[in-house]
Amino acid sequence: MRKILLLLIMLLSVACSAHLNAATTTIYKPVEEREFRTFSIKTEIKINNPILVLPVQTKPPIPKIVTRPEIITKPKEIITNSSEWLLDSNISWYGPGFYGNRTACGLELTKTLIGVAHKTLKCGTIVIFKWNGVIVSAPVVDRGPYVNGRQFDMTGGLCVKLDHCFTGKIYYRIDK
Repeated sequence: MRKILLLLIMLLSVACSAHLNAATTTIYKPVEEREFRTFSIKTEIKINNPILVLPVQTKPPIPKIVTRPEIITKPKEIITNSSEWLLDSNISWYGPGFYGNRTACGLELTKTLIGVAHKTLKCGTIVIFKWNGVIVSAPVVDRGPYVNGRQFDMTGGLCVKLDHCFTGKIYYRIDK
């Protein structure tokens, strides 16, 4: 087997060297100028016979795009009229980096703004929070949070008032 491989390698190397030698000895002559011919292309075509006139092309009609109706799923609405406290096990707060910007409800976000962000509750809806004996009511002032599984984001002013500037659990209820 080795002998066959060595023989093939030797044959290939000989063939390649012969080809290279032949390529280096080929002499190319330049083409003489008299062999070039000039010509012109007619760009205008006249059709005198009216039968041969092609109809004017118009844009094809735009087809109607038919899509399947989307299934709209609303997030769970928080509806409570009772005085019972609900537990949110994953509330957070936001503010730094957003101070000076407008909220979705049109207020300027400041360090002292007391409010909460929620995805579906109307702007101005009052949410009452309870933490370690402190109870604070805050209006919905923004949209969010944009973290899966989270219902509320407190503003910096609310988290300071409640002394709850961390991600964790808190009790709340919606004032209707």
